[in-house]
This record gives sequence, structure tokens and C-alpha cells, in this order.
Amino acid sequence: MATINQTGNSVIIPEKLTKEWIETSKLLSVKPQENLTLDFAHTKTIDSAGISLIYLLNNSYKTAGKKLIL
Repeated sequence: MATINQTGNSVIIPEKLTKEWIETSKLLSVKPQENLTLDFAHTKTIDSAGISLIYLLNNSYKTAGKKLIL
């Protein structure tokens, strides 16, 4: 299972943001209650599922009146 390193309102994204990581993380199940920052400082690879994750999270946070910050 993927670990989501979360500090406050920030999630540290892993070195490889892939379909496998997304499927085992719980990031999509988090309800947008406040703005969320995704920290890509250590990320080197993002596959198409990773791009889709960002898109879906952005829509979810926008609908809730919150911001997804990259």
C-alpha cells in the first residue's frame, strides 16, 4: 500500500507518480475541506494516470470551493 506523506495541508508526492501508486493510495478518497498543496519536489516521473489524478483532484477541490496548489 502506498504511503501518503502528509504534513498539514500538504501531500508529498513520491518519486514516481504512477497508476500503481494511485491505486494503492487514498488520495482520491480525501474530502476537500481546505486547500491542498501537492509537493512534487522529489517527483521525477508522472505517467498519464498521474496527470489524470491531478485533473480529478483539481475538479474536486474547485467544486468544493477550495484550491489544489501544485
